[in-house]
Amino acid sequence: NVLDPFEAATQKLSVDSSPTLSIVLPVVTTLITRLENRSNDSLFLQEIKGNLRRSVEERFKDVYQNKL
Repeated sequence: NVLDPFEAATQKLSVDSSPTLSIVLPVVTTLITRLENRSNDSLFLQEIKGNLRRSVEERFKDVYQNKL
C-alpha cells in the first residue's frame, strides 16, 4: 500500500509529544526513500509516489537545507 510509509511515520512521530530533529529527520528520509519508484510499479503508482515524494520534499526542504 502506497500509504503504509505515512502510517509508519505517523506512528513513530506520535510517540513523543514534541519530536526532535533527531527523530524527524530519519523518519522523513525513510518516507522519501520508500516513495521512490520501483521497476514493477505501474505508471499510475509511479505518478502517485512521485507526487507524494515531491510534496514531502517540499514540506521538509528547510530541514535538509538547515534553515530551521
